[in-house]
Amino acid sequence: MTTRSATDLERGIREAVAHLRTWKRGERRAPHKPLLLLYALGRIQAGAPRLADFVEAESCLKSLLERFGPPSKAAHPLYPFWHLQGDGLWEVPRGKDAARRGGHAPLVSLARELHLEGGFPEPIERLLKRRPVLVSELGRAILEEHFPESLQDEIAEAAGLDLTAQGGAKRQARPPGFREEILRAYEYRCAICGFQALLDGAVIGVEAAHVRWHAYGGPAVVENGVALCVLHHKLFDLGVLGISPGRSVLVSTRASGEAEASARMIPFAGRRLRSPQEGKQAVGEAFAGWHRREVFRGPERAA
Repeated sequence: MTTRSATDLERGIREAVAHLRTWKRGERRAPHKPLLLLYALGRIQAGAPRLADFVEAESCLKSLLERFGPPSKAAHPLYPFWHLQGDGLWEVPRGKDAARRGGHAPLVSLARELHLEGGFPEPIERLLKRRPVLVSELGRAILEEHFPESLQDEIAEAAGLDLTAQGGAKRQARPPGFREEILRAYEYRCAICGFQALLDGAVIGVEAAHVRWHAYGGPAVVENGVALCVLHHKLFDLGVLGISPGRSVLVSTRASGEAEASARMIPFAGRRLRSPQEGKQAVGEAFAGWHRREVFRGPERAA
């Protein structure tokens, strides 16, 4: 492969990742393909074989979807394993045989029975192995495009991907001024628990959280933001916490923990979310509603 063709291939990979086609229906989010790509990039770093058996990949993909996908009764690992082929970043070499037996997309039982294998096409695999920095750069780009910053490192770790390998790209900057505007609106306190701390006059431990995620079209405006302490920000982005139509705190019944952990979650159920300063807009219902549908893992606990 010439230097020119390698450059063109890398450009093509970056463009395909940037324009990844994900399933859409209204405002629903579907991170199935992004999570599969992160899993596959982790396998590159681990030196695993090019092709992953669906039986092997299914468990990891299901776990990733259950933890970081939208609230759902069932995860569907076969969807990305099969449909990512359409983006030019994946291949299932025996896919045609499987399709003849199972229709357009083979059933999960058939994929298991045939031990279907999938992976990056060979030219992409070779390039990624020669360019470790590209692996971490693509991983970061996928995370930036599809997930909030508070979850990115956790998702990468769960996918077996080291984002710092060989000097991977740094996080992209969020819209300037958003953090300070949100923190000022909420007087530098967590809107759930009231936590506030300063170090030499600088705010620590309180962050500006997007309600509707930046990766899914959430604008950098006050009514789409809320100040949360580090713990409640993470719990909010994981779907443990939510915001009701009346701007009360929702707590998922699916979350549990020992006494101290429970004390930082359960007592807030039904508690009114702290309002911003006078003249600043509170969290908008359109944004809170998106979060309840796409992130919050109900049912909610009784107040």
